[in-house]
Amino acid sequence: PWITGIAFRVASNMRRSASFRREVYREEVEVPTGAMDPETVVQKMQQRSLLMRGLDSLEPDYRAVIVLHDIEGYTIPVIAEMLEVNTSTMYSRLRQGRQLLAKAIGQIRGKKGGA
Repeated sequence: PWITGIAFRVASNMRRSASFRREVYREEVEVPTGAMDPETVVQKMQQRSLLMRGLDSLEPDYRAVIVLHDIEGYTIPVIAEMLEVNTSTMYSRLRQGRQLLAKAIGQIRGKKGGA
């Protein structure tokens, strides 16, 4: 009961404070300089979704090295040390993983276009 009371009072206080906030109308709208148009946003979301689906189709060893190197920006020697794997093996996994990822993305695009 005491947790419910605390949660109720916190929610009540938030509602009360929100009711006193008022928006100020201004005619000019400030657009951030780095703002993207909606089409670009949708395109980037679709590309991200395609990449995530492709990465999900990879085996964990390949996925790990691609994410750590190409997305997170770690070097292969650092990744090899983190994962306790030989450096040459990591280079090989990166190369093979990229090939598998490109193939997986091509298959996903093929299914999307054919359906």
